[in-house]
Amino acid sequence: MKKKLPKDISIILLGDTGVGKTSIFIRYSKNKFTENYISTISADFERKNIEYKNKTYSFRIYDTAGQERFRSIAKSYFHFADCFIIIFDLTNKVSLISVPTWIDLIKDFNENPLFIILGNKNDLKNSQIPQAEIEQVIQNINNFNEEKFFKVSAKSGDNINEAFYKMIDL
Repeated sequence: MKKKLPKDISIILLGDTGVGKTSIFIRYSKNKFTENYISTISADFERKNIEYKNKTYSFRIYDTAGQERFRSIAKSYFHFADCFIIIFDLTNKVSLISVPTWIDLIKDFNENPLFIILGNKNDLKNSQIPQAEIEQVIQNINNFNEEKFFKVSAKSGDNINEAFYKMIDL
């Protein structure tokens, strides 16, 4: 009997510099966390096979650079992406305000992109942006609902797997 190949899903991680894209990338792909990462230049790539709801999936995950000077490189990956994960830092309001800009950027390449939004650094409860401010930004995003938003912690791993499972469900 021929073995069925896994369903390939290409996922691009996007967000401002310093929001924790690489931390989420490493936490999900290798189940590790390190406090100090060097900023990503261009993009990093990892493949991870998972079993979910009795099916096998192969994620191709791209960690892109958040700095403005590398955005043209990040955009070169948009054409073959199945879905996007837009990440902001729950302790940095500027990164939250940038979320709609990232969505507009991907809509230049895909009219109806599949995406979720992650608020990272949920372990830093005492210094987070107020929930009302987060909701105000998210509610203004067209065709978005709260089931596509996750507060996560790359440090503890909280909600990381659930966010990636949501990509499959979408």
